[in-house]
Amino acid sequence: MKKIAVLSIFLLFMGFATAAQAMITPVTFSQFLSLSQNSPVVENLEDKIFLAGFSITEVGGAGIIAYGVYGNIVDNGRHQVFSYSPGMHGFGAFLDLAGPGGPGSSIDIYINDTNQFVLNVPNTAAGQFFGFFSNVAFTGVRFQEGPGSDRETYYAIDVAISPVPIPAAVWLLGSGLVGLVVIRRRSAG
Repeated sequence: MKKIAVLSIFLLFMGFATAAQAMITPVTFSQFLSLSQNSPVVENLEDKIFLAGFSITEVGGAGIIAYGVYGNIVDNGRHQVFSYSPGMHGFGAFLDLAGPGGPGSSIDIYINDTNQFVLNVPNTAAGQFFGFFSNVAFTGVRFQEGPGSDRETYYAIDVAISPVPIPAAVWLLGSGLVGLVVIRRRSAG
């Protein structure tokens, strides 16, 4: 029993150590598409009904969705978290910071799960794709104000997510459980 407890603690520690050493790779849209192990999941923001598992948490204010575009502001105390509950290895969006709302400083993007800085979107961004991949799975990405003190208005068009693939072990476990249920029913009947 002690061996199992020690092994569990070791595996838990290794999981945290791996999460702390995530390797982040910024990518273009074509690289994002080619690196996605599964087909990427795209939320096109056409309406306020999001894909299953996708959500936007707004802290300090509320954004708007109109004509397939999500608009919001980041400033001191106001930020947003884009989440995908099944988990993801990649995240990206077409972002426009050059629109109305003033020339803010920029937007910093973080992996919300570990507070790890990923990339900075300059205030000159005008519809370009900003995305990245991580070797460690995560569930949320946070947009917050970049260096400086000016608030930044941004518009997001089409958010792309590279979901965490379902491991083969899960399929094996599921099929094993189904087999046990079948055997139990046959022996009971």
